[in-house]
Amino acid sequence: MATKKMAQDGPMSFLRAAFAIVVFSSASGCGTNGIGSPLLTNQGRTKIEELLLREDAFPPGWTESHRGPEAPEDNGPLGGGPAPIEATKLHFVVPADGGSGGAFEEVSRFWTRADAADAFSQTESEFFDDERETWAIPPALSEWRPNAAGWRVGCISNDIPRCHFVAQYGEYLVGFNIHTAAFNPDLHLVEVATMDQVLALLQEIDDTMTTVAQEH
Repeated sequence: MATKKMAQDGPMSFLRAAFAIVVFSSASGCGTNGIGSPLLTNQGRTKIEELLLREDAFPPGWTESHRGPEAPEDNGPLGGGPAPIEATKLHFVVPADGGSGGAFEEVSRFWTRADAADAFSQTESEFFDDERETWAIPPALSEWRPNAAGWRVGCISNDIPRCHFVAQYGEYLVGFNIHTAAFNPDLHLVEVATMDQVLALLQEIDDTMTTVAQEH
């Protein structure tokens, strides 16, 4: 009788076992299908750190900060918006007759283009919000148009002269800040980047981000 019962239950036992395997595989995501799994978020993608500018793109004298690429300190991009899936940031420095100037670039990636667009709207206001300063587009940048879904560029000449750029490329958001002059120890401004050099850096960012946005 026991043998007969095993023969009868055998096919059902096999089906139950197969079903259990399928359920377990679906629940675990098999390392690739679970939402938020590392393989899903990074599979087939360029590493986000590789999207950052490098010092050879900068004018002579500029170097990467010794800290190297780093994750932003908070969960939001630059100054607001939805939390990104991943983000990275890199600082650059340049000597200026005993003083120093600086720059940084930050790249964030979001689940959707809509999330990136929302983050751009909030980040733009944060990035350019300072009542003490008047942002303008210098003649050298006036005709430049990046291949971004949304963008803004502006420079100031008061305080410490610098330029800001923030843009959305697909599900990516990029922010860039660079000093064009810096104070030396005598509090005299020393030029550390011309507008033509700033434009070259912006074009480098745009080329990189346009390519990655088209790929994904």
